[in-house]
Amino acid sequence: MVRRFSPFAVVLVLLTAAPAWAQEFELHGFGGFRSGGGFSIDTDLFERLEIDEGPTFGVGVGVGYAFTQNWQIEFIWSRGASEIIGMLTLGGGKRVRLGDINTDQFHGNVVYRFGEDDKFVQFVFAGIGAARFAPDALEAETRLSWDAGFGMTINFTENFGLRFQGRLLPSHMAADQNLLCDPDADICLNDDVSSWMFLFEGTAGVIFVF
Repeated sequence: MVRRFSPFAVVLVLLTAAPAWAQEFELHGFGGFRSGGGFSIDTDLFERLEIDEGPTFGVGVGVGYAFTQNWQIEFIWSRGASEIIGMLTLGGGKRVRLGDINTDQFHGNVVYRFGEDDKFVQFVFAGIGAARFAPDALEAETRLSWDAGFGMTINFTENFGLRFQGRLLPSHMAADQNLLCDPDADICLNDDVSSWMFLFEGTAGVIFVF
């Protein structure tokens, strides 16, 4: 017996499945605070470098694409302005300000959104990318970075809401790579770094859905 499939039945199945495969784009802008981090180094002058541990203000934007109701991919850029601090090797832990620094974070994330509530949506995410450290008087450096975090969106309409999130931002300071160099003096603060620097970022902002 040859079975025939009605095209109307196929359309009905696709329409029924559409909510689970709903596709949408998101755009969000945010601001918030970062806590600084540091990493150990090995020089005659400094034993540790820190991005100022006090909270600093940062801003960023992100764009996302939800390919199912629960799964989404996104790209996030954020920037924070702070100070770079050196801890003296022979100074009994004395900290010396070395200048201002901008830190840019670029990450591609996979996002999982819990439940089916359209108004309050909780989510977790993780991804990989790069961190760019740009001191005022030294060469900028780019290092491997990843992020992981959690958050919640509050949707007032189908197209507008608020997004709150917190995330951890580790950056890998690879060994055998010069770090924070002065191109004019041909010197670097360190040339044998092998550690991770951790930042934490808490932000809030608006989200638009298309």
